Amino acid sequence: GNGNSVADIRHTSDGTCDTITIFRTSVEGFVIVYDFTTPVENETELSNTLAIVDAAPNPFTTSTAITFNAPGTKKVNVEIFDAIGVKVATLASEVFTAGRHTIDWNGTSNGTSMSSGLYTVRISDGVTSATQQIVLVR
Repeated sequence: GNGNSVADIRHTSDGTCDTITIFRTSVEGFVIVYDFTTPVENETELSNTLAIVDAAPNPFTTSTAITFNAPGTKKVNVEIFDAIGVKVATLASEVFTAGRHTIDWNGTSNGTSMSSGLYTVRISDGVTSATQQIVLVR
């Protein structure tokens, strides 16, 4: 490419936000690449919500750990559905205390190994539900 002169680009930061200003009357094209890690949800909001926090690893080959938040002590169902919506496993149907919990799924249904594919984890307390897709690779 032609490159840019330093006078054409100004970068400022206030510690929480970076700003890049391009001083050109004509910009034919450019690519901005950024990489940062930031929490997606506010911890306070998450603690008051039935939510799947993570499923890792994803994709997985042997097992995945499903972490979810229960906002209060209540019965929670943790279920796995295949790509066409058929329930293939119930990992839990019990009372959980408030807080984070983790349940492992080994990619089986009633002792039979499931095939590679897209699956959906659904947690529900009878009023609220949350889902996350996971990928099993055999």
